[in-house]
Amino acid sequence: MNVTLYSGTDYTGESCELPIDGKTYTLAATGLPKIASVKIPAGSPMTGHPLLRLYTARPTDERDFGGEGSDFQTFEADTADTGTWAGVGYLRASTSSRITKGTGEGARSGLSSEQRVIHDKLPH
Repeated sequence: MNVTLYSGTDYTGESCELPIDGKTYTLAATGLPKIASVKIPAGSPMTGHPLLRLYTARPTDERDFGGEGSDFQTFEADTADTGTWAGVGYLRASTSSRITKGTGEGARSGLSSEQRVIHDKLPH
């Protein structure tokens, strides 16, 4: 199951499949110049609801769980126009069951909140 990212609004332009793996990636990893629209697959009660989080600044676990604000925006449904969030530098697709305090990538790996792993390549 993947989130589909599009470089154009209304699901147009170049596209990229982003795995719903809870890892944080750079925009460059997608090969897209921007993320102007997104399609998010349906979830289930067993696996959680898929969502996409776009970040304007390099995310840390501390920032990620501080609540919605100027650093990130969460998309939980298909969005034809991400608006001002299109040019973000970082992104993460996960499920609602994995985006809870204390379960971020840094917390799971024992890293401090300032050492979140950022990936520059998508898995094949």
